[in-house]
Amino acid sequence: MSGRNYRWYVEPLGSHTNEVIGLRLSSDRAQESIEDNRGIKRDVWECPDYAFVSYLRNSRVDLQLDFAIYTREGEGTIRPATFIAPLRKRVKNLKRSLRPHATA
Repeated sequence: MSGRNYRWYVEPLGSHTNEVIGLRLSSDRAQESIEDNRGIKRDVWECPDYAFVSYLRNSRVDLQLDFAIYTREGEGTIRPATFIAPLRKRVKNLKRSLRPHATA
């Protein structure tokens, strides 16, 4: 990730999570309806840095948080931060991508 500019976003998936994130971030970090790489509008909070994302991930169980993490490289669209997904989900996606494709 050297030399690249990444920004981090978190999408709260519940009112409790939104409240907790709102208490820790200033209101100017709230973004309304940013379109992701699939064309879906997401209501996200912009994170100050990756350390905040790590804090949320580490506090997920203790604070009962439910959220999705997105990243943006440069001025591109936001996309799910799949490389920090649970290992089980990454393995499942890898197996799916390695399946032979049917040709017509």
